[in-house]
Amino acid sequence: MTVIFRPAAVDDLVAVAAWYETQATGLGENLVDEILAAVRRAQENPELFRVVHRHGNVRRVLANRFPYRIFF
Repeated sequence: MTVIFRPAAVDDLVAVAAWYETQATGLGENLVDEILAAVRRAQENPELFRVVHRHGNVRRVLANRFPYRIFF
């Protein structure tokens, strides 16, 4: 599966990673790593993740450590 990040999603991730970095050094990088790991899980086994919107077969994967979801 090819992953395409929408520009708004990239902007959001950059902003929230910068905020986490102000909370603790390295935490922003940890967030980005976790989001990328979640995306890899979705790429490797997309059927494993729950359908959240039947129209268009939209699924979501949850980040483990941070309160974020990735829709695909």
